[in-house]
Amino acid sequence: MSFDYWHLRRRIRLKDSDEDLPFTEPPFVVGPVLDIPEPVWRSLVATALSHEVKDVFTGWSWERPLSRADVTPLRESIDRVAREVDRTRDITVASDIADDMLPDAGVVLTALRAFRRLLDIAAADGRDVETWVE
Repeated sequence: MSFDYWHLRRRIRLKDSDEDLPFTEPPFVVGPVLDIPEPVWRSLVATALSHEVKDVFTGWSWERPLSRADVTPLRESIDRVAREVDRTRDITVASDIADDMLPDAGVVLTALRAFRRLLDIAAADGRDVETWVE
């Protein structure tokens, strides 16, 4: 079964950040907070997993942030995936996204790069990273 997830937004931020979310800057917001449409996030995750990135995504949430120990290796893996997607323009679209709602490779690549930048900040500051969906 496929769904239209475009009304959902994935929020990712450095733990203990108190900055407001800048809701007026679609499709991505980069800084201590990252805002990504859920279909793009799901395809980013599917693409990362298809490139054998360690699955730190399952169970990652607001209550269970990505630990500092996982940030640096994930950052390196996401950087490798972004370079490969940039070279090939091949992505893995999440299987539960409706066929007429698929994100394109360029949008997923932009999300990969933005996610990597947030992980850069987290690694440099030694911070955990939270995520949730609204």
